[in-house]
Amino acid sequence: MALVADVSAAGALASLPANTLASLRNAVGEALADALEEESRALQLRLQQHADVGNVDSHDALFARHALDLLIENRRAQDAIEDLQAGRRPQRRIHAPIYRSRRAAARNGLRAFLAVLISAILFSLGGWPFASLGLALVGLTIAFSANTPNPRAFATNIVIAMPIAALLAGVTEFLILDGVDQFPLLAIGMARVVLAGALLSTSPNQQLASTAYLAPIFFLVILAPANPQVYNPETYLFYSFMAITSVVLLFVLLLTVLPTSDALRRRWYLTSAQAEMRDLLAGGRSRRLDDEALFRDADRIGQLAALQPADDDERRDDLRQALEIFGRAAAVRRVRAILAELSASAGGRLVGGAYSALAACDPLGLRRAAADLTSAGAQLDRDGQSAARAASLDLIWVAFLIDTSPFCLDQHQWTTS
Repeated sequence: MALVADVSAAGALASLPANTLASLRNAVGEALADALEEESRALQLRLQQHADVGNVDSHDALFARHALDLLIENRRAQDAIEDLQAGRRPQRRIHAPIYRSRRAAARNGLRAFLAVLISAILFSLGGWPFASLGLALVGLTIAFSANTPNPRAFATNIVIAMPIAALLAGVTEFLILDGVDQFPLLAIGMARVVLAGALLSTSPNQQLASTAYLAPIFFLVILAPANPQVYNPETYLFYSFMAITSVVLLFVLLLTVLPTSDALRRRWYLTSAQAEMRDLLAGGRSRRLDDEALFRDADRIGQLAALQPADDDERRDDLRQALEIFGRAAAVRRVRAILAELSASAGGRLVGGAYSALAACDPLGLRRAAADLTSAGAQLDRDGQSAARAASLDLIWVAFLIDTSPFCLDQHQWTTS
């Protein structure tokens, strides 16, 4: 989560003009590269002074704010990596929520229901022995496919892995074991298949790794170790036939029953991000903390990046849109948090204009609200002045983001190809 916040702060710095505090920019780069704690602390003090001084240029103050966040989160990431290497629990209690599309979940559930229903009807009409095994495998494999980024590729790998598993089960049962009933011999006979699958599953070739991961699983299903072991060729043939039939049927069903294309998933991801952004601008608050919401957005970007890009989108415009939305959402969450803190300590009148300008996506109104907060903050105590200064900077930052890339748009104006 610290690394995600690290990337977010770096993206905010990159959005500012390149000539902003050039000397400090170089110092920040050196501090990140050398990871010297004493120099980093001294630099943090310098940045804090720039951020707190009231007459500093807004771009300079924003640079100091985001550079300070970058150094702090980078230190947290390093501490967390050290804890991980040493086997220690982290000092902070971390919740890292992942993103799950409700539309995709509903569609996957409906497809699984229809696939099992159609399979049950076909197996019942066929009247084959061990039809329950085929139905169970359909339900099992379609449940697995629902949790994968690409269900079709998963089904393809299963179609390849199942005949291999059936062949390995037959060789193990009738050529290697060949009637033995001692458990050590069973373990030795199975070991070569399990170990080979485990080793090949680490291959950089994704299809080979997936097939090697799945084959030992179905190898155990078809072998069906028992005490005593039933060495019946007819049972083995029926098991193998039903297993292969079930995965071929699953592959056909995934292609024909409610297929979900990458383009459709991409539109769902972007639509949900835009809806959450509009809700955030309108005043909605997530139950998650800001860093948890940031991690969830990063997880959604990871899922979006795993999709195949559109044919005419070599630059991955969908990722650019998602990164812009989530960067602005982080800014809005931050400004709303500091406004809520200021409202609790100094009263709601002081921040009323800021909330209205934020909901209206009015950059001029945001800058006026920032100036009003700066003026009114002079009459507050030291903590109130610090909160007013922070809120003013955050309002200016949101106004800057609106000017550089408007994000208060209707969802139909965004491209989702």
